[in-house]
Amino acid sequence: MNNFIDQIPPPTAGFRYVILGDVYEVVVSNNTDVILYNKMTGIKEYTPNKFISLLREHEIKPYFDGTYKTELTKAEEIKVERIRLYIEAMRAHPSQNPVANSTVEEISNKLRVTRPDVKPYKPGTLQNLFKEAQSFRFNYTNLVVSKRPIHSRTIVQIETYELMTKALNEVLLNKPDIPLTNVYQHFKALFNKDFSCGTPPTYNTFLNFYNKIYPRSNKVASRGKDFIEKEYDALVGVIAPTLPLRSVECDVKHIYIYLSSQKPKTSGEYSAVNTKLTLYMAIDACTSAILGCYVDKSGNESANGVLNLMSDVIDTKNNPLGGLPTEWVFDNGPGFKSDIVKDFNVQLGSSIRYARKQKGRDKPHIERFFKTLTDKFLLELNGFIPKRNGKEIDLKTISRQPLLTLNEFESELESFIQNYNTRSTNKKTHRGE
Repeated sequence: MNNFIDQIPPPTAGFRYVILGDVYEVVVSNNTDVILYNKMTGIKEYTPNKFISLLREHEIKPYFDGTYKTELTKAEEIKVERIRLYIEAMRAHPSQNPVANSTVEEISNKLRVTRPDVKPYKPGTLQNLFKEAQSFRFNYTNLVVSKRPIHSRTIVQIETYELMTKALNEVLLNKPDIPLTNVYQHFKALFNKDFSCGTPPTYNTFLNFYNKIYPRSNKVASRGKDFIEKEYDALVGVIAPTLPLRSVECDVKHIYIYLSSQKPKTSGEYSAVNTKLTLYMAIDACTSAILGCYVDKSGNESANGVLNLMSDVIDTKNNPLGGLPTEWVFDNGPGFKSDIVKDFNVQLGSSIRYARKQKGRDKPHIERFFKTLTDKFLLELNGFIPKRNGKEIDLKTISRQPLLTLNEFESELESFIQNYNTRSTNKKTHRGE
């Protein structure tokens, strides 16, 4: 079971907490005392039980300033620089009124011309962002880190989420088709047992937790009849299902992107290489989890790419979410309709259903993911070309940007998929209802 509360720092020397608006640092923490210090207000002293009690009541809050988890993801680094570019321009504006409509409009128009590589903000968003940055004393790293979901959860929420996860794991992993209303009753029993006072969250809150927070890997695991809990995976709360999967949708996406060459020029600078990549993706139609991915740098759809994708899906040794599907839902492209792919599938014993041409609703989950991939990942990358519209590309502007190598692109894509498979989801349906 994923332990949400482990992500909040314990009362250990060196950690900091907010008490009545002031930040205190733990200087002593043992079995009898928790002592915190603020150079302006002095010492606060508690017993460990009292300290935990105040944490539960949210009167003491963990102080997050990025010191606990300062390592930023690539997307967060880009976000920090994007915020810095706009906010610093607002702060330096001669009008001395950084959030005025005229100031915001002038800066936005200027940066659209001078920095076309940076995605612009809407005026209202920029004004609110300035106020947020001001509250963080213009520490943009801390501002971005504070947006991580765990930083906005209270202790009570975290403990409640743990109970919800426990209820879902205990019931769904044994009876995957049971309605969520029955699971909710089990959660209420656990809540009343663990909390001496208070009212359990409503069913709608429980359903919202299942849809948006409950880990995708656990949902995938609850799909089959039998389950294998691997020794290592059990430690991190990932449960691998046995065969088979139900329906797996597969498709390809062609993208154009400028990548950095592996070998620098004689000047020592890396050149920008216009590259066409073909991304082969497989998605579970039941949970929308990505089960397989293959990047082909040749740029053309092929049977070899499809075979690599299928092999990735069925490789349960290296892919804990994978398995042998009952049905493949394939795109209508030449790679998927090749004889070698059909022959390979005969050995697997799965059925194949081909989506109709220009009918996205025949494979809606993979189509939706490709849109998410473009909006949340590809558009954030330097050098990505959204469409081949025939317009001249400014190679000088692109060459001045920090570009990824092919290996770095594949690594970033893998990280995005892992995050997508475990992050919150807006999926509104449940197979048991």
